Amino acid sequence: MSYLLEALKKAEIERQAQTQSPDSIVAPVATTANLPVWLIVVVVGFLAVTVFKLFSPQSSNNVEPVQAQVQTTPVHEPVVEAVTPAQTLPKQVEETEVAEPQPAPQQPAKTYELAELPKEVLGLIPTISLQSHIYSSAQEYRSVVINGQTFNEGMFINAQVVLQEITHTGIVINVAGRKISLAKGLSWVSPKHVK
Repeated sequence: MSYLLEALKKAEIERQAQTQSPDSIVAPVATTANLPVWLIVVVVGFLAVTVFKLFSPQSSNNVEPVQAQVQTTPVHEPVVEAVTPAQTLPKQVEETEVAEPQPAPQQPAKTYELAELPKEVLGLIPTISLQSHIYSSAQEYRSVVINGQTFNEGMFINAQVVLQEITHTGIVINVAGRKISLAKGLSWVSPKHVK
């Protein structure tokens, strides 16, 4: 309570001092508005140096000495020595060239249907419920919703299955190095979940 009374008394004294001399109001404002002269000189000098460095043609001057150095470096010509017949290398025996078999052009990997796969590969495919399918000619806009999760091309459905491609007719997954085509709206139940 005493702090409050002291603050009120102090405010009253300051108010009375301000009403008595109007010049006292202007003087503190004028002194606080002035910046030190040294600060203004430093700021103006810094700005002048910055502007000078930005607009000076020093970048072209730095390139010219490098070009001059490159042009003045001596070029060593190769030394050609005369070879006498005694120094010649023995002729290599000409061998008939055996044509190496050319590798066959790589055929695109076959895309399998579910019915074509062995049981071992079918066992690797998890339960898949293809709920949404969005195809676009632009790859970044393609997506599918499988088992409630959104997937894009190249994402792993699980540790062994990669969503390799989203086509206009469905999806292509990669399981153990085999491409497998699945149609839109497909629901696949893994053999592990069948009782």
